[in-house]
Amino acid sequence: MVYKKHMVLLIFSIILFLFIPALVSAGCCIYQTLGSSCENKASEAQCTTTPQLFVTDDCTDRPECVTGCCCLSDIGLIDVGSTNYSCVFTFIPSPSISPGDNCSCAISTYSISGTIYRMTGGYVSGAIVSAASISTTSATNGAYTINNVPEGDSITVAAHKTSEGCAPNSVTIDLHQDRTGIDINLNCECTPGVCDPNNNAYCLSSKTWKIYDLTNTSQKDEYCLRCGLDDPADCGAPAECVSGDGKCPVTCSPNVDSPKYDSDCVCSMTPNRACPRWCTKDNDADCAAYAAVCGDGLVTYPYETCEDNPQTGQLSLCSPNDCTNPGESGECNCVGLSACGNYIIESGEDCEIGMKCPDGSDCWDCSCGTPQCQGSAMNPSATASFDSSANEILVEWSVLSTCKANVLYYSVFKCEKTPSFDCSSKSMFSPFRLNIPKYQFNITESSVPSNSEFCYVVNATYAGGEKGTSSIKCVSTGHPYCMNVHPDEFCMNNVRSKCDADDNIQPIEDCNPDKFCMGPNRDGKTWCSDIDVCDMCNGLYGMFSNIDLKVNVLEGGVIRPRYCHPGAGRYVVEGCYLDRTKTLFSAFDYCSNIVSCYDYKSQEACEDNADPCGKNQDCEWVWLDNSYHELGGICRPNARELQTCELCDNKDYNWITPACTPEVCALFGDECKYQGMFANPTCTKKSTLACIDYTTQQECIGGTAVHVNAVYNSSGARTGGTHQLTPSNDKFGLGKCYWHAVNKWCLRNADNYPENNQGTYGHDCPLNRRDCESDFINPETIILQSGFSLYPANVRIEYTVNDDTFPRKDIKTYFGLVPAGTPCYPDQLVSGGAFQTLVEDDGDNLPYIVCYYSEDFAKNLELVKSFPINVDANPPVITITSPTESEFKTASGTVVLKGITSIDTMNLCTYTHGSSTKTCINTCFYGQTPCINEVTGEFNITVSVPANGAYDVLFDAEDRAGNQVVGLSLLAIYRNDTQPRKPIIIIEGVQ
Repeated sequence: MVYKKHMVLLIFSIILFLFIPALVSAGCCIYQTLGSSCENKASEAQCTTTPQLFVTDDCTDRPECVTGCCCLSDIGLIDVGSTNYSCVFTFIPSPSISPGDNCSCAISTYSISGTIYRMTGGYVSGAIVSAASISTTSATNGAYTINNVPEGDSITVAAHKTSEGCAPNSVTIDLHQDRTGIDINLNCECTPGVCDPNNNAYCLSSKTWKIYDLTNTSQKDEYCLRCGLDDPADCGAPAECVSGDGKCPVTCSPNVDSPKYDSDCVCSMTPNRACPRWCTKDNDADCAAYAAVCGDGLVTYPYETCEDNPQTGQLSLCSPNDCTNPGESGECNCVGLSACGNYIIESGEDCEIGMKCPDGSDCWDCSCGTPQCQGSAMNPSATASFDSSANEILVEWSVLSTCKANVLYYSVFKCEKTPSFDCSSKSMFSPFRLNIPKYQFNITESSVPSNSEFCYVVNATYAGGEKGTSSIKCVSTGHPYCMNVHPDEFCMNNVRSKCDADDNIQPIEDCNPDKFCMGPNRDGKTWCSDIDVCDMCNGLYGMFSNIDLKVNVLEGGVIRPRYCHPGAGRYVVEGCYLDRTKTLFSAFDYCSNIVSCYDYKSQEACEDNADPCGKNQDCEWVWLDNSYHELGGICRPNARELQTCELCDNKDYNWITPACTPEVCALFGDECKYQGMFANPTCTKKSTLACIDYTTQQECIGGTAVHVNAVYNSSGARTGGTHQLTPSNDKFGLGKCYWHAVNKWCLRNADNYPENNQGTYGHDCPLNRRDCESDFINPETIILQSGFSLYPANVRIEYTVNDDTFPRKDIKTYFGLVPAGTPCYPDQLVSGGAFQTLVEDDGDNLPYIVCYYSEDFAKNLELVKSFPINVDANPPVITITSPTESEFKTASGTVVLKGITSIDTMNLCTYTHGSSTKTCINTCFYGQTPCINEVTGEFNITVSVPANGAYDVLFDAEDRAGNQVVGLSLLAIYRNDTQPRKPIIIIEGVQ
C-alpha cells in the first residue's frame, strides 16, 4: 500500500515537473514585421522567427499588438492587420481589422501655430519648426504655423536653429483639432565649455551652441575631442592612457600625480604627434596650425612667394615660369626675383614689405623713416589711347618709384559712355581686368567697336591694404569708314567730308539741299555740283543705266565729257556707283548716299573690290535663296555689332518683300529673330527678345520648361542648391521660359522661385522693364586677391561683380563661410565690395570654405562657387619671463625685456604708456637681429624709460595671419620711484 502511494506521488510529481515549465514559458511573440506581428506561443523557442520582443503576457493584453492601419501620413495605405509595434509610420488603431480587410488612411489633418522664444528674452526668427515630418520657418517675430499635420496623440513639435547655435527643444501635444499657442523656448546661450550629449552640442566661448553632425567624420572627431567624457554613447569608451603612443585621450591627464597620467598630454615644443586640447601652437609643436605645402595652390608667405596654380584669392609674386617647382631647392619661391618687394632683405634695404621698422613705422620702399608714398601719392597716373590701324585701345599707368615696391596688384575698371551713362562717377565703372601683376603696367583691348567712347580707371592695391585710384581717362573710337583705307575727302550724306586724327568724320561742306556732293577726283578732292550727274547716267526716265552713256560734267567751272561706265583710258563720272540688280531697275546712285553696307542693293556693288565709292569694305552679300538669285539679297556689315535687324521693317532697305518676313529678317544679321507680324519691331536681335514674346506653349518651352537648381523654404527664402540651369527648349534658345497654364502666356523664371498659375507669384521682372525681361546672362562675381593663404579671425574677402545689363547697385551678392567638410550655401547678403565676418577664437585653427554667388535685377543666378581658406583665429599671446616681477624698479633709462610669444608672431613692439617712441622686432625669418625665434617664440627687446616715475609697459603684436594685439599692459616699471603701485591693465584694442 505504501509502495502504491509512493508510485502515485512520483507520477504526479513528474507530470507537475513537466507541466509547470511549459506554463511559465508561454507568452507573446512580438515581431517588428508588417503583417502577422504578434503570436501567442508556448515558449520563445516556438516563435515563428526571432522576435523583437517576447513577453509572458497574452498578446491581446499587450498595447503593442493592437491591430490597425499603418499609414504614411494621409497619402495612402501601407499595410493592414499591422500592429502598433510594427508600424513605423502613422498608426490608426482598429482592433476589429484583420489581414486582407480594406483600410483607409484618410485621417484628418490640423494646423499647429505658436511662437519661438529665446530663453533670455526676445524672438527667434528663422528657426526650423517641424511636426510629423512637416516643417516651416519662424518669422521675424518668432511666429510659425505648420499646416496639414495628421491628427494623433503624442505629436512632437520640435524647433531648432543651428546657425545661431540654439539647442533644439520640443513639446508633445495631442492633435485632434487646430492648435494655437504652442510656444517653444530655445536656449541660444550656454556656459562655455559645457557639452550637451542629447543634441551633440558644445558651448563655445561666445556662449552659443555649436551643434555637430556626427555622420561627418571630421565633425565627430572634433565633438568627441571636446565632449568624449560626457558622451561615451556616441564617442565610445575612453581610451587607455599610454605614454609615448602619440595619443592624448580626453580622459588622460598631464599631471604626473594623476592615475590617468599620459606623457603625451604634456604641452611640449618637442614634437610627439599629439596636440592635447588644452595646449596651443604657442606651447606645443604639434599644435602649429599650418606649414607651407608647395603645390597646394596656397601661397604661405613668407615661406612661399608663389604657386604654379594659385587658388582663388591667392597672390603669386611672379609668373609660373619663374616659380621653383615642388621638390626642387627653394620650392614655391620666385627665381631671380631681386629688388624691393621680393620679401628678402638685400644689400641697401632697411626692411622688406610687411615688416615693422625698429621705430614701429611700416616698411615702405624697403626703407624706414617717413614714408614717401601716402595719400594722393599712392594714386596711379593713367593714359588711354586708340590705335585705329590695329583697332585697339591701350591703357597704360605708372606709380611713383617710392610706391612701386609696395604694390600687390593692379586692377582696371571700364565704363562706356551712352546718352544715359556719362561715366562721370567711378561708381559707374565695372571691372575690366583684375589682379594684374605688380610688374605689368599696361593692358590692351582689341576689336573695339566704332563710334564709341570708353573710359578707364586704374586701381593700385598695396601690401597694407591701402588703395590708390587714378583719375578717369576717356578715349573715343572712330567711324568704321575712317578706320579703314579711305581717300582724303569723300561724300557722306551729300556732305563733303574727311576723317580727323581720331578717325571721326568731320564735315567740309554741306551740299544740301540744292547741290550734289561729287568726287573725289584724281586729286582726292570732292565738290558740290549743281547738276544731278548720276541721274544723267541713268538716262531718260532713269531706265537706261545699262547703256554706255557719255555725259557733260561741270568740273572747276569747265564742262568736260565723262563716261558713266568705266573702261580702259576713259575719264569716268566721279561720285557715282552702279547698283546692278535683277529684281529692281539697275541705276547709278550717289556715293554720298552710302552710309552703311545696307545702302548697296546689288552683290556687285556690295562686294566689288573696285567700288568707286570706297565704302564697301567689310560688307557681305547674302541671298534670300542660294538656288534662286532672282529673289534678291541684302548687303550687310560683316561685324555683328554693326548689323541692324530693325531695318527689315524699313521699305528703303527691305526691297525684297512688301513687309518683313522671318526669312528676310534673318538676312539683316546673324542674330536677327522674327517676333511676329504684329510686333514692333518685327525683327530684332536675340539679345532684345524675351519669353513674353512667345505666343504658344510650343514656342515657349518646346516640351521642356526651365528649371534652376535652387531651393526655397516656406517663407520664400532661398536656402540651397547649385543654381545649375536646365534650360527651356524655347524657339530662340533663351533658356529661362515656362508656360503659364491658366493665363496662357510665356514667362521667365531665372531663379526657380515657386510658380503659381493663379496669380503673379514667381514673376521675375516689373511691368514695362524690357531690359529685365530680355536679360538672360548671369552676373559674375570676381574675388580680388587678398594676399596669402592665412586669414585672421576678422576674415575680409574683397570682391567685385560684372553684369552685362545692370549696374553694380542692382546686383545682390551672397557669401557663406563654413568649416571645411561642411556643406556651404551662401546666405549672407553683403555689400560694399567686401565680405567680412568674425571667426571665434576657440583654440582651433581650421580650414574653411568660402562660398558665394551674385543675383542681378532680372533674377539671374550665378552658379554657387567656392574656394578654401585657412583661418587663424588666435591672436598673439605674450608672456614676459624677465623681469619676473610685475612691478620692476630700475635706475636705468632702458630695460631689456625677455619673453615668449606665439611662434607665428611676425612683429612685436613695446613702449611705455603715453609715449610715441616704440621699439619693434620682427621674426627671425628675415635674418635681422634682435628677432623673434621662429621655433620657440622667445625674444629679447629693449624698452626705453623716458624719465623718473612709474610707467606701464605696453605691447603691440601681429601674427602671420594678421591678428593683432594692441596696447597690452603686462608689467610696470619704476625708474627711481620709491612708491610701488600695482600696474594699470590697459587693453586699447585686440584686432
